[in-house]
Amino acid sequence: MAAFFVVLGDALAAGADLGAQPAAAPVFASLPAVDGLNGKAEFFGGATNFYNYDIYNPTTFNPPFSYRSAWRGDGGGLGTVTFPLQHDFGVQVDSILAEWNNRFLGGGGAHLFWRDPSQGLIGVYGSGTYWSGANGVGIGRAAGELEGYIGRITVQGVVGGEFGGRSAVASSAFGVSPFGNAYLGFNWYDLHTRIYDHASIAYYLTDDIKLSVGHIYTGGRSAATVGGEMRLPVSFYRGAAATAFVEGRIGEHNADSIQGGLRIYFGNSDKTLIRRQREDDPTNYLKDNLFTLSNSQRTGAILLPKSSSPSPPPYYCCYY
Repeated sequence: MAAFFVVLGDALAAGADLGAQPAAAPVFASLPAVDGLNGKAEFFGGATNFYNYDIYNPTTFNPPFSYRSAWRGDGGGLGTVTFPLQHDFGVQVDSILAEWNNRFLGGGGAHLFWRDPSQGLIGVYGSGTYWSGANGVGIGRAAGELEGYIGRITVQGVVGGEFGGRSAVASSAFGVSPFGNAYLGFNWYDLHTRIYDHASIAYYLTDDIKLSVGHIYTGGRSAATVGGEMRLPVSFYRGAAATAFVEGRIGEHNADSIQGGLRIYFGNSDKTLIRRQREDDPTNYLKDNLFTLSNSQRTGAILLPKSSSPSPPPYYCCYY
């Protein structure tokens, strides 16, 4: 008690105000991880390519089997909502509704991260998608996320694992080889657990023009990535901004793709592109699933012995 009154007396002597007062706001040395609630909408279209055995032409059914390229169209939209978690942390929720190879794809993802907009980002990332082709194909991912900011250079990426399972047979072709054997050819999607990464280095030519190069490994195949994004000279309500983008991938076994489209950024104030991508929402990686499907498509065939080969129907090929 004596100590209490001594401290109280010192406070009164110093003129302390004992009335209830709100605590002073903390002072931070850096910007917040997320500059308030913000979001992004993306609309895209393009195509992916894969390189596989040609089992659909019986005139070329002769070991070693011939190879072919096959492009598949895609398109759709992505949505992103990002919000702060106190000062140093943020959460982002992603979504995708798209079409690949004439079948629906939908899914979502989430990021939890620490970020200093003057230095970089460290976080965790997870996602899940479903494609309605081949009797249903699921793709899941769990990864670490990292970004570093050095002047006009941004180094970023996700590294972790992707998982799924081999799909049911998507389609088949029944015909006769040049040797007189009947054969049955089929497609499937091999989505077993494997490493996944998507990393890039970006350079901002100006505050509103970005170029990037990088690497992606998904569906069991690697590819180099190139891209560009530029803010458009149009104004939107409450500081929203629009950009045009293009993204290309050149990979092994003709694992290629090209996509382009429009992004609309929503935030609390009008900003340059470089500031939006370091202060607002991190990258939405869900479009990678379209490339995963293309890369993981596999082709096989069963050549039946002549002695047991039934008389096949007229040759046909239907795949999807």
